[in-house]
Amino acid sequence: MLNFEAGKNFDTVPLALQNIIPGNQSYGIVPNTFAQLNYYEFVADTYSTLHIEHHFNGKILSYIL
Repeated sequence: MLNFEAGKNFDTVPLALQNIIPGNQSYGIVPNTFAQLNYYEFVADTYSTLHIEHHFNGKILSYIL
């Protein structure tokens, strides 16, 4: 699975209206967030994120078992 997201604010906006970088404060995996990042820790006027997930369809573990 491949997720790409990008955004930009083209005008001056207050800090509360800028784009919030999605955080995840737990050790578990939450899709499309950054692990161990506090909520509302980072805001940005220009951003891009890329999340890549691949399971290899069992190719790696099939050699072990």
